[in-house]
Amino acid sequence: MPLDLSKIQGVHNGSNGCQVGRCPACAENGRDHTNDHLIIYPDGRYGCIANQGDSEHRKRIWQLAGVGGDPDAIQEQNVQPPKPDIPQTFPLSLLDKLIKDYSYWEGRGVPQEVMEKTRGGVALDGQMKNRWVIPIFNQNEDALVGFTGRALKPGMEPKWKHLGRTSTWVFGDRDEIEGNQTAILVESPGDYLALKNAGVENVLCLFGVVLSQGIISFLISANVKTIYISTNNDVKHTVGQDAARKIKERLDKFFESDNVVVKLPTKKDFGEMKVEEIEEWLKKNVENEQS
Repeated sequence: MPLDLSKIQGVHNGSNGCQVGRCPACAENGRDHTNDHLIIYPDGRYGCIANQGDSEHRKRIWQLAGVGGDPDAIQEQNVQPPKPDIPQTFPLSLLDKLIKDYSYWEGRGVPQEVMEKTRGGVALDGQMKNRWVIPIFNQNEDALVGFTGRALKPGMEPKWKHLGRTSTWVFGDRDEIEGNQTAILVESPGDYLALKNAGVENVLCLFGVVLSQGIISFLISANVKTIYISTNNDVKHTVGQDAARKIKERLDKFFESDNVVVKLPTKKDFGEMKVEEIEEWLKKNVENEQS
């Protein structure tokens, strides 16, 4: 069941022989100003990357731009959303090996009650030996999909080590983000913990400077309205600043550009900021904009 390209705005060639354009169902609601939500495959199948798995949205696309056929058969004929990267899983019994020693984080000003919520601890052997390990769970909290570990000894590299497919991880305040439709994106687990220690909610960890498809899918499904990009504010290098710009460019394709805002920490990262400095950053950059 093909689409009538004359009814689709901004059609242009994409990769692998696909055509890309403005999704008519999104356009109907004033969205997809970048003309790239709709993907049309060479065999005629199609789908909206911003509404993957939404059969009613696909049906509306056909109603607005379809050529012939039975609209009630659209779910069988339409392209299915790409299969997500299947997360690697680990046995939950590994959590029993983590030693509940919070002295490292307490020495950095993060109290035990904050670290207890991570369900982590110190690894004495294995790939995460001599690291303070935080387990990563799937969105249903019923499967262990990875670990991130902070080096405890001087000279250990990398500072943070990850096990698992980070592209599938959505680590942070998912319930709070879904509740108030606001998200703060940070680079590392250290940034996340620093913000949690200061009482900041709505935080997601990127585990680097690349915006994963897993994070994008979560932000879309959570119907997030406002996103703050808070990667590192490097002085000698511009990795964090450059990453923030690229992340914003990508998010602008799915969200209102004015609501995707770059707000870097006032020091290199949030881990170098005192609680009072983080509270001041929050008041100036987040709370003032929301008032």
